[in-house]
Order: sequence, then structure tokens, then C-alpha cells
Amino acid sequence: MRLLHHQLIGLNTLIIMEIIKEKELKLPEEIKVDEVLNLLGRKQKKNRKEFKKYLIAPDLVRDIYVEMPSGIPDLYDFKGHNFSALQHFIVPKNNGFRGYNWDEDESLGIREEIGDIIMSIFSINVKYDPTVEEYGFKPEIMKKSPMNELINKRKKEIDLDDFTFPTAAEVGGYYGDKVAKNKKFSIITRVKAAGFALHFVMDACCAHHVLGYLLKGHTDWEKNLELNWQSIFGNLKDQKRINEKLEEIANKVIEYFNEKPELSKATSVKEVIEKNAKFIQNWLNEDSNKELALKGIITRKQTKKICIRAIASCIVALSIMFK
Repeated sequence: MRLLHHQLIGLNTLIIMEIIKEKELKLPEEIKVDEVLNLLGRKQKKNRKEFKKYLIAPDLVRDIYVEMPSGIPDLYDFKGHNFSALQHFIVPKNNGFRGYNWDEDESLGIREEIGDIIMSIFSINVKYDPTVEEYGFKPEIMKKSPMNELINKRKKEIDLDDFTFPTAAEVGGYYGDKVAKNKKFSIITRVKAAGFALHFVMDACCAHHVLGYLLKGHTDWEKNLELNWQSIFGNLKDQKRINEKLEEIANKVIEYFNEKPELSKATSVKEVIEKNAKFIQNWLNEDSNKELALKGIITRKQTKKICIRAIASCIVALSIMFK
């Protein structure tokens, strides 16, 4: 089955891949885009008049939405799920990574004590339900997810005050490496899994997800990242200017691969996510980036740097999933 097109499969990823192919820009030999474009990207030009829908920055990307032919209901619009947001963290630690942990979140302050009291009342009966349909996957896929397996080890009961969630690499890697790559699943399921995996690829490009902080400018930083990214394209009604900007970004992505050859050599989605977390950790150590991030501040120049990284890593991840 051939899908018509996909909105928000990543940070402008399909459009940039299409331009790279059209302009015959030279990608690293490890990255194969034909399979991805044949399945997902050949119809994107027709959607450029609605390009606002694609100008989404890391973390604010919604999971994949598949627009079906007339008469067939559109598929999969992610609506959220208990605890899903806390699976989007990946914190470099002791030569490894950890997921979100309430007790290790230095941004909570006095709220931690209040939260401890609240959670001590409610968390005894908190359970993770793998049968819900919001993810758009069959229950057997959800039951094998890192979150569900971790909960099963704890008898399906969660004390959020004493619980470390799976890392974004474990969750995103599961959907990218175990589901999207697995040809025994239907193409619809694989594409849904790819969209979900890319969400985690891009979350690892967000400062607070790598710091492990819920607060301290988290929402403001992501909102400013989004606004900065959209402002780079100028007048969104001027399609010619948007196209020029997209070609510029495509060239920047190629330059980035030349500067960071280790990214294209990743062999799994999990590895791509971990490489992004290390990249952001190093970025946070530069100048006053961490101090500004904790105030919710990010400049346009920094936004471009991070978004180019996010696009490049999404291209690598898609190539891994669909080559």
C-alpha cells in the first residue's frame, strides 16, 4: 500500500530529504534516502502551500499523522498517555544514561516535597495500561515496550517518587529499531512507529530533557525554540522565500554531516538518540548555554544549530528504519 503523504514525520525531515535528492547533494554513503522517499516523501511538494504545518521545532513535533485517500479515515493522531512525557528524558550519567527521576530533578525545589505528599497518597494505585489505543499500536506491541516491561517488574504498580523512567533512547529505540524496522508488521504500523521514534530523536535535542528537569524554563525554552525556528523562514505566506530557506537548510545539513561524520555512522535509532543527548550535553557546557536554558532563553543562532542537528539525526534515523 502506498501512503499519500505524512504530516509532521519530523522536523521538516522529508522536505529536506526530497531537496537533497532533487539537487543531487552528496550525503554520506551510509545514508540511503531512496527507500524513505519512495514510501514517504515523493508527494511533499504538493503540501508546501501548507508549510506552516511543517515548521515545527524539536519536542513540539507531534507524532505521525497519516492522511489517507478519500473515503478512508485518517490514521493515528497521538493524544497522549499517562506517564508518556516522562519517557522523553535522557540524562548522560556515569558513562551511561538514565531516564527521568523525580528525586534527581533539581528544578522542582519545594514542589518536590509537595509532590511527595501528593504521590504518596495516589501512587499506590497508579498503573500503566498497555492496552490503550492512543499510541495507535496493537496491545502486543505495547506490552513489549520498555515502559511496560519495567512496570511488570514492579508488579504493575508505580511509586513515582522512587521510580526512574526508561530513557528516551530505550523507548525511541524500541519503536525505531524493533517495530519500524521489522517487516513482519504492516507498513502502517511501521510508519506510526517511525513517527514515534523520531519524536524521541528530537526530544534528545532539547536541553531540559538532557538535564532531566521538568521546570526551570523548560516550557519557555521549547516555545522560544519553536518561535525562533519559524522566524528563520520569514513571511510564511511567501512560498518562494520558504523554498529558498529550505534549500539553504538542505545545504547546511550536508555541511553538518561533513563536520560530524560520526552521526551518519550510527547503526541504530537508539544510538542516534544517545548521540544527540551527548551533543546537547556538550552544548550545555559551552559558554552560558545552561544558565540561559534554565531561564528559558535560546537565541536564533543557537536554534539553527540545534535544529540542523535535529534534521540530520532524523534523516539518519529514517535511513536506518527504512533502508
